Amino acid sequence: MKQLISEFDKRHLEIIRNSVKSLIKEAAKLDKEGLKVLDIAPQIYNGASEFFKKSEISTLDIDIKSEATYSADICNDNSLIIPSNHFDIVICTEVLEHTLNPFNASKEIHRILK
Repeated sequence: MKQLISEFDKRHLEIIRNSVKSLIKEAAKLDKEGLKVLDIAPQIYNGASEFFKKSEISTLDIDIKSEATYSADICNDNSLIIPSNHFDIVICTEVLEHTLNPFNASKEIHRILK
């Protein structure tokens, strides 16, 4: 059965996406050579790469078919593939509400930040 999306929901999704884009654009004021950025699950939008032009951008996605730099579940300890204190900025939008344990995901994000 095909599910219909209301105009109301479409408009609110557009508002959310525009807000996310504005947030990333604001964060990109920090863009510089040598800055390490991790963008988590950016497959449905351009994400950090649209705004961070000088920084080194890596991606993470739970989907192994996503062609992300890292394939991992952000709710788990991924220290075997991503070292602690490795990234300067982590962009994680429209992700935590889809995780099984957002508290563990937040701990993992904190672990990989410098």
